[in-house]
Amino acid sequence: MHFSCNASLYFLLLKCFLTKVQHPLSTVTVAPGGNATLGCSFSASLNINSLIVNWQYGDTVVHSFYLGKDQLERQGANYRGRTHLFKEELLKGNASLLLTAVRSEDVGDYTCHITNEQGSTSEKIKVIMAGDEAEHNCI
Repeated sequence: MHFSCNASLYFLLLKCFLTKVQHPLSTVTVAPGGNATLGCSFSASLNINSLIVNWQYGDTVVHSFYLGKDQLERQGANYRGRTHLFKEELLKGNASLLLTAVRSEDVGDYTCHITNEQGSTSEKIKVIMAGDEAEHNCI
């Protein structure tokens, strides 16, 4: 029984370690009207059909990918036509999001949620507008 508990704990910790997003909280600075790449990496997925990627800004869906393709039916209207995942990178553990034509209302905290056959994890990325860095550094 003691071995079973230790083995279970070991595998639980291993699972958490394998699915942990590898980047600390990061900040992306972008010029008005420019493009921003929001990085998000995870332990590589073996099956793209079991991979779920969901980018959010608060409660707003920025971009979703599951069942092997983009799923944009619930995407927030202000993000339509302005987001892109690098699909060839997904199986390598890269769920970075390209956000184009960045506007002042895009500034804030984004969350990348990843679920695959190994578990779930998330990462937060802050987007700030160029010229606003000093304001954010004083907080």
